[in-house]
Amino acid sequence: MSTLATDQQTNNYLNGFDITALVIYFILLIGAGFYSMFKHNRSTVKGYFLANRQMPWLCIGASLFASNIGAEHFIGLASSGAAKGFQSFR
Repeated sequence: MSTLATDQQTNNYLNGFDITALVIYFILLIGAGFYSMFKHNRSTVKGYFLANRQMPWLCIGASLFASNIGAEHFIGLASSGAAKGFQSFR
């Protein structure tokens, strides 16, 4: 194998920082789900769809932003990365 081929190989494994970040992310995600499940009255239409009109603006903005991101964004970003080439950060 040439040195060029060995220089381009990457190590595909997770280190301790990666695993810690994933665990913290999932704990926060599950915590936010349980918080929203028990916080608001979901037995009425107003409580289920509007969260009793007590949802902070940051949550509403994040929801609107997240619902705007779709499959076309991921496919478009992947195609532009493939067309222009991926750059590794060292």
